[in-house]
Amino acid sequence: GFARTDLALNWTSTENAIEGALFALMDVLATIDDFAPQPNVRAHGLQEGVALRVLRNIGNRASRQRIRADLTTRSARPPRGFALSTGELLPPGTSLRSRLFPIEVDRDHLDLGVITSLQQKRDRLRHAMRGYVEWLRPQVSALVTTLPSHKETRRQEFRPLCSHLRQPDAAAHLFVGFELFLRFAREVGVLTQAEVEQWLQEARRSLTATAAKEAAHRTDTEPAQRFVRVIGELLERGTLRLKDKDPADARTSLFGPGQGTTWKDVGWKDNQYAYLMPDVSMNEYSRYLRAEGESAPDARSIKNDLLKKGMLVVNQKDVAHPFDVVVKVADDAASKARSKRVLKIPLRFLLDADALDAPDSPPSEPPPSTPTDSAGADGGGNDGDGGCSAAGSAAANDDGG
Repeated sequence: GFARTDLALNWTSTENAIEGALFALMDVLATIDDFAPQPNVRAHGLQEGVALRVLRNIGNRASRQRIRADLTTRSARPPRGFALSTGELLPPGTSLRSRLFPIEVDRDHLDLGVITSLQQKRDRLRHAMRGYVEWLRPQVSALVTTLPSHKETRRQEFRPLCSHLRQPDAAAHLFVGFELFLRFAREVGVLTQAEVEQWLQEARRSLTATAAKEAAHRTDTEPAQRFVRVIGELLERGTLRLKDKDPADARTSLFGPGQGTTWKDVGWKDNQYAYLMPDVSMNEYSRYLRAEGESAPDARSIKNDLLKKGMLVVNQKDVAHPFDVVVKVADDAASKARSKRVLKIPLRFLLDADALDAPDSPPSEPPPSTPTDSAGADGGGNDGDGGCSAAGSAAANDDGG
């Protein structure tokens, strides 16, 4: 057994122990306690690995397949309980976080008097839960038929507020469960209908606010926004530099070098665009994330998201290179232009954080070049990227996980 001071599971437990408990605790609320910083990098990495696999299995309602020594398949142990995790931080990863419904607990907003009162009456809470379960029991066969459609209705209500298909489903599950408990409380005479409506409004408001906050976080951590924010920040720090694209331009760089630091050239710029060297900029982005203890998405995923979000200017005729374009840039050594394949990103996304809040409007193209300066490697117009156009509107985030 377990109690509030002796919870069933802890994130220091092994993956197999947690998996076995979640399989055994069928239809039971199982708390996995204390996802917290660990004393060293190795211990923290091990904890994150356990959380990654356990939470993904919970979200997918699946488990790892195993075989015996004779190569016969062992029985699967998918999670059958309801997991509630506590912690000081959240596991990393946008995909994993979409499987969670995080609720921040701010101590300054807690009414400690109410909490103390509930703790003093905790022996009565188990009786309330027993009464609720017994109230549900004769209705189970009917609820199996009616609840799915009712939950789907609630899911559709929450869907416009969420940025991932799993989020409205989680919000709908919580709301429908609360509706049932309030119906029980009304039928046994604990709450009036007016009080039930008041609690439902409060629940809807709370779940909506949490979903909106999570959607904002997801936007900030999507590959395109994160890449542009990090490169922009590194430019401001002076650890990265953009040189002038035009060799005749008297200006030599945008940002860099920082005070007492060395810098790395990641591309070029003019008045409208940054021209990033793909491999160099992606490597610097990955280096930054590794220093922060995070892993970077693969380069193609980042480029594809930049394209979907309207942050890349591309040559739609160049099907062999869907993300980059050819431009002529300054060669410091020879003081002449040379052709380079680059990621062409409107400079405003790197310099103005507010521009990332609505990045889906296509960036405007520079005026068409005259025939005398159309010497691009791909036979196009100015900078060798004639025929370039911005990517279209943003891609929907409803990727289903």
